[in-house]
Amino acid sequence: MFLIKARTLLSFAVCLTLSLSAVTYANQKDKAKKVQNDQKSLTAETIAETAVYFYGGRAALNTVRVNGVERANVTLPTPNGDLQGQLTTRFVRKDKSWLDFKRIDLVLQGSDSLSLGFNGVKLWSTLNGLPIEPRPEQAKTFQASLMHSYSALLRYREDGSKVELKGQQTIRGLDCHVLLMTHEDGSTTTFFVSTKTFHVLHAEYELKLTGDTPTKFRVSYYDYKPIQSTWVPMRTEVYENGRLSQRIVTTSINFNIVLEDDVFNHG
Repeated sequence: MFLIKARTLLSFAVCLTLSLSAVTYANQKDKAKKVQNDQKSLTAETIAETAVYFYGGRAALNTVRVNGVERANVTLPTPNGDLQGQLTTRFVRKDKSWLDFKRIDLVLQGSDSLSLGFNGVKLWSTLNGLPIEPRPEQAKTFQASLMHSYSALLRYREDGSKVELKGQQTIRGLDCHVLLMTHEDGSTTTFFVSTKTFHVLHAEYELKLTGDTPTKFRVSYYDYKPIQSTWVPMRTEVYENGRLSQRIVTTSINFNIVLEDDVFNHG
């Protein structure tokens, strides 16, 4: 008799949990649809929160994107022609975006292989498997990839960043909300968020790589695809002072896998 009651209570609890989850999801969906239909009264935080929802929701982003491996084909334009290669990116999410563990391994066809890694404390580098000191501009652009990526907008609340609405712009025929995000260290990123999908289409920021004149970066995101309940851009283009410097076409992504921290400690 006790076992029957226990099973009944368990079934009731499961049904109640599912019902509450369905209600919560329905409420979030209704709010998101209302935001889509009422563009004029939006605030910066409303846009940011709607973006979080349309990328899969904070719960899914926090539980699915705990770590991952992304493989891609990369094109690097040069004055002597394009260089082609394969890029593997590994990451482990930490409390703040700029503390994430990250490692990239770039293998250029018929040329060198370069690895860069960050373990939350130290940035290291290898060339063809041999340790080298990362160049200052490499270190800056690598760290910037942690702070100025589209995913930083999705973690603005966790990072303690502030967002400010700067109106709307039409870029290549697509209407965008313009959000200025100020990071905890005072640096800024401007995000161009689609008024239709609420996906980040472009991110802009500046870095002083060498000398006093900052380099203007624009990172553009294309071909969004659902991966493990979250949306991910499958093509990324990086521009420096208006010139294309990288084109990355993702071939595979796997989130929430077995990935040891030691991978980020050395080459």
